[in-house]
Amino acid sequence: MSQSGADNIVTNPPYNCAEGFVASGVKLAKRKFALLLRLAFLEGANRAKTIFTDNPPSRVWVFSPNFLLAKTVGR
Repeated sequence: MSQSGADNIVTNPPYNCAEGFVASGVKLAKRKFALLLRLAFLEGANRAKTIFTDNPPSRVWVFSPNFLLAKTVGR
């Protein structure tokens, strides 16, 4: 993806890098930005003070049981 951005971005980032993906996605997505993350990502006072203050989630969808994208590729 170029630095100019994209209309919509959907990604499944590594959990330990997710905050960086949020920062980049908010800047690069022109319309919609979606992350596939564990629900635990929403917890924590630090995230509430940093990324969620300026960019709170507009929707949270919970999928249960967890779906695995990697296992369906190549079948």
